[in-house]
Amino acid sequence: MRRAANWPIARPRSPPSLRQRPLPQPPFARTKALRDRRFPAIRPVLLPELSPKSFRSPKNVKMAWRGADNSPRETPDCFRHPMNMLYAFGDIHGELEKLDELLESMPIETEDRLVFLGDYIDRGPDSAGVITRLISLQERYECTFLLGNHESMFLDFLGWTDDAYFGGDAFLLNGGDRTLAGYGYFDREEAHIESFRLPKAHENFLLGLALTHVEGDYLFVHAGLAQEHLRSGDLAYALRKSRPEDMLWNRTTGDLPHDLGITVVYGHTPNEDFGVRWNSPFSIGVDTGAVYGGPLTAIRLPDETVFQA
Repeated sequence: MRRAANWPIARPRSPPSLRQRPLPQPPFARTKALRDRRFPAIRPVLLPELSPKSFRSPKNVKMAWRGADNSPRETPDCFRHPMNMLYAFGDIHGELEKLDELLESMPIETEDRLVFLGDYIDRGPDSAGVITRLISLQERYECTFLLGNHESMFLDFLGWTDDAYFGGDAFLLNGGDRTLAGYGYFDREEAHIESFRLPKAHENFLLGLALTHVEGDYLFVHAGLAQEHLRSGDLAYALRKSRPEDMLWNRTTGDLPHDLGITVVYGHTPNEDFGVRWNSPFSIGVDTGAVYGGPLTAIRLPDETVFQA
């Protein structure tokens, strides 16, 4: 597991205008920027139907503690964040062992919230096990689960929806065969979809996935938003006009500035170097290619601590 350094956070202040925000910086130039960054006060979300919980201002800041040999060691309790935190998880793709290792390594408190950005299934070894684990997390934490393009294809393959946008016909070509194998689909003498059934809890989980989640200064979405909506300057308008296929399949969010006044946190597009894709303050990409040999990543907000397994 690798953990990014955490830098002190100044007391909240009113958010600067987007014209005053710095241009995106490469990771090696972000050290001082992160150290000096002032997180804006949480403002109300623009959508009336969403009422996110605000953060409490921190009194102490969690620091990165290392031993004499520069190896990470446990952070003293007096330096743990006293505020409720948000954890956003990148694409899991059936990597249950990495998910368990990541969860075990993270200092999640019972009051913290977890947001999973979609693509829990396909390509990896245990998609069914991943969904079982995610369902069990709801017993301990407040969780939000978003729809990914792979869940969308699966739903279309099962005949539960007609809105998969490149859906059921592409499911088997994108690792869906491993998902079906995990559910025992190919154990039948005649594998007919009409007689195939998922566990009821898994059906409810898949049918309950959301397209977006807005909380505080963050918009969580699987793939991002289309360019014209990112630059609309109005979050409520952008979400109202965005097409589901853009939210599930878009590949341009990580490279674009925008004037929505909110940071877009997304997955879907893995970085070539298996690292977090920083485009601060506009977007953060947390798909680090877990199923392709990279780590599984979660990022804690608002202090932007990165956890990987």
